[in-house]
Amino acid sequence: MQTLKTARLTSNPASIPTSSSSSAISAAAIQKTLDAVNRPPAVRASGILRHRTLPAPTQETAHHLDADPKTTELMARFFISQGIPFECAHEPAFLELMKHVDPNCVIPPTNVTKKLVDKISTSSKPQVNYTKTVGPLSVTIDICGDEDEKYLAFSIHYFEDLYERKNAIYLRKLLLTELDSNSLLTN
Repeated sequence: MQTLKTARLTSNPASIPTSSSSSAISAAAIQKTLDAVNRPPAVRASGILRHRTLPAPTQETAHHLDADPKTTELMARFFISQGIPFECAHEPAFLELMKHVDPNCVIPPTNVTKKLVDKISTSSKPQVNYTKTVGPLSVTIDICGDEDEKYLAFSIHYFEDLYERKNAIYLRKLLLTELDSNSLLTN
């Protein structure tokens, strides 16, 4: 019987002992030997065949990149519209979800997301034209944010076409530390 080393260097496969053979070799051992013999080498070097291991790609390059501005904006809008704190972006379950969706996606730091929310809340533009909508509007108002910074989030749900539901989210930064009904209406 050929040794594993000589089997790799020759083109003849290793001989398989028959069941009438006196040596008792398990089927798993035979299959393991055949897999090792028939496996092509990882890298071909000139001259002789060699098995070389290729270095595993590192994930360190993703940490040096900046987050995509569109990803940051969409995450901020989603978190605000659902009342989810920005810190949830760094929870293991969310990171696992994002890695599954896009392995190269870079999650923005919380402070970058907060700066973007400040920018969005100061530059608001009309997104809904009431005369074009079909049917009623539904408006949800929510307050979210940290202890010192509060945001008023308006979520508007409407239909432009008969079967196409749309929504728009407006953010407004509240400048008051105490919230009451008069300050919400005048701010």
